[in-house]
Amino acid sequence: MNSARKSASLRRLRLAVAVAPLLFAIAGCANTQSSVVGGSNTPALQTGSVNTIDPSFAVAPEERITPDRPGEEEIVLSEFSREAAELAMEDGQTYAALVHLSRGYKSDPKDKKVIYDYARHLRYHGMTTEALTVLNNGLNLYPGDALLTLERAKSYIAAGTAEAALVELKPLLTSRPEDPSILQTHGIALDRLGRHPEAQEAYQLAIAQGRPSAGLLNNAGLSYLISGDIDRAEELLRQAVVSFGAGPQVRQNLAMTLAIKGDTEEAKAYALQAVPKATARELIAFYESIVRQQDAWSIAAQSG
Repeated sequence: MNSARKSASLRRLRLAVAVAPLLFAIAGCANTQSSVVGGSNTPALQTGSVNTIDPSFAVAPEERITPDRPGEEEIVLSEFSREAAELAMEDGQTYAALVHLSRGYKSDPKDKKVIYDYARHLRYHGMTTEALTVLNNGLNLYPGDALLTLERAKSYIAAGTAEAALVELKPLLTSRPEDPSILQTHGIALDRLGRHPEAQEAYQLAIAQGRPSAGLLNNAGLSYLISGDIDRAEELLRQAVVSFGAGPQVRQNLAMTLAIKGDTEEAKAYALQAVPKATARELIAFYESIVRQQDAWSIAAQSG
């Protein structure tokens, strides 16, 4: 490999490192773990039915012995946890929701909605190992449940095992080929594996279903940015910032794209909408340094 090509490859890698954290598996959440939960061929763990005299044996939560008739205090606490979790989720208070969902799950680990919401909020906070444990137990109770399966695919992506996510998604894509959330998750898994053209096809199919969310448009835009089509990336991110669910991260991603393209003033305007003024200045300076030092647009165009 000659020095020019080697230098271009190094710059391309730096761009990928800079952009990759901005992809998020669902709108507003991009937490990942450095630890790998299983390999690409790792089967889903199942709890099975446990019958043992050993009181120290690890038993899945739904199989623990509980009173046939819970006491009034336990019922009240369970209902309080559910209501408090719902209110926290409505307000976007993800950590508070996680605390209440933890109590709700402990009280009733067979409640499918609690299983889903609890696992989802564990993922939001980077606790993907715990999320997968909850989902494995849930899918043991509700085999083949589409929503729990989709959430497990998202948790695999967040844990850095996108190959495992593709395995999870395969039956969902067969049974629900036009579901935009399934298609979006498929696109993200493919992007994480560097299969950008396939990812973009999945995003476009999802967008074609109508009224795409900000998260979907954001992920599609970043996929095009990484693969070098900055004009298409800008187009999609401009749509994202005015779409349902748009938040500071989406505006920040558009600011980055505009800065890489050289539209510094407009980039600053969007950055100021996303973060405090001092931080915005630092962000734009960082984006501009990428353009000057690494020729990020050319690097992106050479990738793929």
